[in-house]
Amino acid sequence: MQTIRKLITGTAAAAVLAVAAATPAVAAAAAHASPAGNARPNDPVAGTVPREGDVVGVGADTDEFLLDQFSHDYNASHSTSAHLLYSWDATNPATGAVGDSIKTKSGCSTIPRPDGSSAGITAFDANAKTSDGKAFCIDYARSARGRASTDPPKASGGIVFVALAKDAITYATQSTTNAPANLTTAQLASIYNCVDTNWSQVGGKNAPIHAFLPQTGSGLRSSFLAIIGVTTPGSCVNSSVQQNQGVDPLLKDPDAVVPYSIAKYIAQRYHSAKRLKSSCAPVSGVECKPAAGKNLFGCDEHGTLALNSVNGTVPTTGTAPNVTINPSFSATFFNPIYDVAVLDIPSIGVRNMVVVEGTSPENLTLGPGHLRDTPLPGQAGVSEIFGRRATFGGPFAGLARLRPGDVIRVVTGQGGSIYTVAATADSGQTVEDTVPNRLILLTAASPFIPSHYIEVDARLTTRAHPSPGVAREITRPEFPLAGDTSALIFTIGWEFVLALVVAGAVIAAARWSPRIAYVGIAPLALAVLWASYHSLAASLPNLY
Repeated sequence: MQTIRKLITGTAAAAVLAVAAATPAVAAAAAHASPAGNARPNDPVAGTVPREGDVVGVGADTDEFLLDQFSHDYNASHSTSAHLLYSWDATNPATGAVGDSIKTKSGCSTIPRPDGSSAGITAFDANAKTSDGKAFCIDYARSARGRASTDPPKASGGIVFVALAKDAITYATQSTTNAPANLTTAQLASIYNCVDTNWSQVGGKNAPIHAFLPQTGSGLRSSFLAIIGVTTPGSCVNSSVQQNQGVDPLLKDPDAVVPYSIAKYIAQRYHSAKRLKSSCAPVSGVECKPAAGKNLFGCDEHGTLALNSVNGTVPTTGTAPNVTINPSFSATFFNPIYDVAVLDIPSIGVRNMVVVEGTSPENLTLGPGHLRDTPLPGQAGVSEIFGRRATFGGPFAGLARLRPGDVIRVVTGQGGSIYTVAATADSGQTVEDTVPNRLILLTAASPFIPSHYIEVDARLTTRAHPSPGVAREITRPEFPLAGDTSALIFTIGWEFVLALVVAGAVIAAARWSPRIAYVGIAPLALAVLWASYHSLAASLPNLY
């Protein structure tokens, strides 16, 4: 059976997925995630432990309600599926407890609930398995930040961040505040470096600045600090609030300032139910009861906070409830969302292969790539994935062996999907397929002379998931069989460097011992050769 396992974070976040895939297994009967009006708002229903074959995620709170909704909708329409979808919230949705014990799947050990992006990524990367070793205990992690230098590499056995969509971050204050309604990037940096400690220093009233940040593991915190150029916040900054929770008592302060996800704020204020009690205490385990048209998951937690402008640009546009992120908001404060995929086609030797976002020659040195101007697999429309035939492991070397009827399975944050191969052809032929929802796999037709490509056409046989949109345009190096001609300049440069290294070796050997000279130069020469090869590969056709 051919399988594509693909997991996403959703809005305003980033997703990471290990370069590994679990073997699905059917276990005890499953229950569905329940909406906010129930006693257990968002986690798997109280008493329910997801099965080995279910898809389970942990991590940031920024998109947790989106994944809760995906889980609810998918599980409701696929109640008999062997692979249901679950998302554990960042904090206990019934009690608000941080770090309480959870058992992510049947056969897994209990762990402290991961609270935030970094905690979710760490738990995910641990690659813990069920007691029988057949499945991973965590299948995806939600994250509101991009890759950090401490994250596992983007390579086999590591994790990959793939851009999917965008959130944006701004600073929030009380609606009645001593802060100005606009701050620049430099002013925000001065505040969080504790250089400016009074609002009058940045255009506000004469009052002390009380700067807040989410907990250390928060992805929103990491992204915000990176955007404003602060490596380590100053000692005046309080890092004890939960991200995107304006109801925190510490923030009910006219001098408070805190970074906030604009998408999360819009979801809370305009699309979520008000809490039953202003104190936020649950009533019989229920914090809010969504009416028709409101989000089933999550309550309005913005409190009395208001979003503010950055660099003279307002964060939102539109009239309630049709409010969206302002596309003209300060560009550097947009926060990318990431998606990730793992491709598994055992019959042609493709196992646990990361699918990256983009199809340029550089992208495809890392593994198969998703064509950015097509929907993601499982979504409505025609999705395309490119892979190399001969170089960098040749992940799609056996693509031509696929035959009509072969099955490709996709599991995403939106649920599972099944494709069936309908036809194979090459670029000299046209696949006449009028089915609207399909998956196309492409690679070079020849491992020697990549003059044309093979195309595998597969039809979606399950319900299509909605698509939030695709890239408006792609660059020339992302087209089939395209190369990056700009890489030739770097190749020539590295060849010149290699010539200098060789010349240096010859001179050193003449002046000193040849053995010492060659041993000393060899590591540098190998490094230059690898860099030269990498640049040369980027100039070759991307499907080769």
